[in-house]
Amino acid sequence: LLETVSFPFVSAAEIEGLRLAPGDERRATVGILNPIKEEEPRLRSALLPSLLRLARENQRRQAQRVRIFEVSCVFRPAGEAELPREPLHAAALLAETAEPRFWEAERPRLFFEAKGVAERLLNLLGYVAVLQREGIPPFLHPGAAAAIAVGGQVIGAVGELHPEVAAHFEIEVPCAIVEVDLAALEKLQPSEVRYRDVSRFPQIRRDLAVVVDRDRPAGELLEAVRKTAGKDCVSVEVFDRYEGPGVPEGRLSLAFRLVFERPDRNLTHAEVKPAIERVVRMLAHRFGGELR
Repeated sequence: LLETVSFPFVSAAEIEGLRLAPGDERRATVGILNPIKEEEPRLRSALLPSLLRLARENQRRQAQRVRIFEVSCVFRPAGEAELPREPLHAAALLAETAEPRFWEAERPRLFFEAKGVAERLLNLLGYVAVLQREGIPPFLHPGAAAAIAVGGQVIGAVGELHPEVAAHFEIEVPCAIVEVDLAALEKLQPSEVRYRDVSRFPQIRRDLAVVVDRDRPAGELLEAVRKTAGKDCVSVEVFDRYEGPGVPEGRLSLAFRLVFERPDRNLTHAEVKPAIERVVRMLAHRFGGELR
């Protein structure tokens, strides 16, 4: 991504265009006594308006691919006799024309690329991010967005831009956003890095396809499977998602691949079997899952 540096001035209409809730602290902006432009008399309370403005300008100049980010302070009122608070934030914007290139049969949604940007950023900073539904900001599309939580605290969000916000800022191409409160993140303890020896012994792989309610987040099931499978399970991943003929309406099939391995000896199929049975019982009890 290309780094940008922009003026921190915004208009009241730009803040209003983010669809923020009445009690959202980002609605409270700091006024400027001598603004450079009369139409931008406020200090930004979020980085998003600045990035959307840049995306609009790139769009007008027919840029087919935009990947930009900014790391800067935002401004929050602190009291009549005090200077505003200036927490450090980071935000990224990804936008591109809707037409796939000639060698692409179908282009994946921008959400997944933005999700990768968010996860890589936090991983390199030493944090384990969890994506969740609770806490999604109103300027993101509710069907293609997630809040970013670290240690149970929401510190940002990732997702595609809400259509109403895109229309307000005159963004006519697919657009995704990553937003992280670096000041809040700095107060949290980074995860401890752990290493393990590379095993010389063969792996045992088991695939499970389970039918669950369609509105169940795959990440929630994935985390539960990891915790239930035991210490010899070195990897769990979702490798297939299916809904259609053979699966009841309102439900879908998720397929998990579990990899078992020990560093000191060969595992036997008899040793892996209890772990698989334990996972199957957990999926049925907690998520109403049925083996497919």
